[in-house]
Amino acid sequence: MHYRNLLPFVFLMFSNETMAAEQQRPLESSRFHGRGNTYVAAYDSDEASRANPATLSEAQIKFQLRWLQLDLLVGENSLDSIGDMTKMSGEDSAIQLLETFEDKFGKRQYARMQVSPLSMRIMWFEVSPFFSTSNFVDMRLPTTPEVELYSDTMAGMNISFAFAVGKTLNFGLTMRPAHRTVYSGTMSFGDLIDVLDNDEFELEDLFEKREGFQIGWDTGAIWKPTPAWRFGLLVENLGYAGNQGGFKTPPKPYQQRVNLGMNYRVDWKPWHWDTLVDIQDVVNPEQFHYLQLLHVGTELGRSYISRDHDIGLMAGINEGYLTTGAFVDVFIARLNMSYYAVELGEYPGQRKDRRFGITLLSSMTF
Repeated sequence: MHYRNLLPFVFLMFSNETMAAEQQRPLESSRFHGRGNTYVAAYDSDEASRANPATLSEAQIKFQLRWLQLDLLVGENSLDSIGDMTKMSGEDSAIQLLETFEDKFGKRQYARMQVSPLSMRIMWFEVSPFFSTSNFVDMRLPTTPEVELYSDTMAGMNISFAFAVGKTLNFGLTMRPAHRTVYSGTMSFGDLIDVLDNDEFELEDLFEKREGFQIGWDTGAIWKPTPAWRFGLLVENLGYAGNQGGFKTPPKPYQQRVNLGMNYRVDWKPWHWDTLVDIQDVVNPEQFHYLQLLHVGTELGRSYISRDHDIGLMAGINEGYLTTGAFVDVFIARLNMSYYAVELGEYPGQRKDRRFGITLLSSMTF
């Protein structure tokens, strides 16, 4: 089999930042994205260890098993490119496909998958193993066409614990040991094709490979001065997720982020209307535009059988762009869907990347 025939699949599944850095988290949530990627002062949910771990101490749960959680986050550009690929005949080569990609230059091809096969919560303690792969590719047209690639794959576990101080204050901590493999680099199309002529090539022959074991820490607090108001503090990747073990070329740790958030709930029994505002990465060492740090969201939902909203609609503003979403819980399974955008440039409105998110999870709670 000729590896050059796999070239379009390589382009669709891997990526890197070209014009500016994209804000990164180890794990993301389709539901959070639907409401403007707000989560710092959110209420407890089955994704508490991905949000603010302090919320774990709010729910009266004795025991819970989540059998499976699958998250898919895919860029609009990737879906368009997949549509182009399905139109190819068996005789068409990858080079011919690339010729149809003229309008894809300068657009990011993005795909992220997260799988949590079996998570367990015992009262205020939760263990959630996960596998995550975040990949995107940018094709550029300088003097000669080139591709810049980045792929970040993690296999690890969120271990979270929380406790309450009185009725108004909650604290939480998440430890995240994980093995990471990162590929990154830039190569011209001509050099890429020359290498792909070798049937024994491996990805590290094309792009730099970094591999290591990291332990990340998230710590958070929730203050509830009244039944309607919640205020949150969350420090993600505290200490920059130090590298462990004897790996010679470990990947760069995720950026430490200090986040502030608030949530105001209007109680229309049995419905609730939540309004959330986050200011994320307030220290901002990477100097993102200030509008990229502001996140605003709203969620209208009600509970039927669980502690969380079981059905609801969401909307918000993420990095200057509108987001929408919806979710439904039918006791043994939950479906979250969202449509959102992120900014890839230096300021909102420069380089918008629209994405779809879908999450399917099942749980059994006592």
